Amino acid sequence: MEIAPHHFAVRLYCGKLKLDRVQTPGGKNFILLSLPYFLAAQTEHYVRWMMNDKPDISLRPEPWNLK
Repeated sequence: MEIAPHHFAVRLYCGKLKLDRVQTPGGKNFILLSLPYFLAAQTEHYVRWMMNDKPDISLRPEPWNLK
């Protein structure tokens, strides 16, 4: 994420669908889209949603939840 030219990341995991504001150890802020495994086939749809529909999470300076 440190060298990526954007502020978005995606992970597949066994939890619920969620968006988190996260900060790398180097200080770069980004939005992490966490998708449950069963939505893997719809990753492209959810990435478009995250990037284009502007969900209620942003990169504005606010307290960050470090995961």
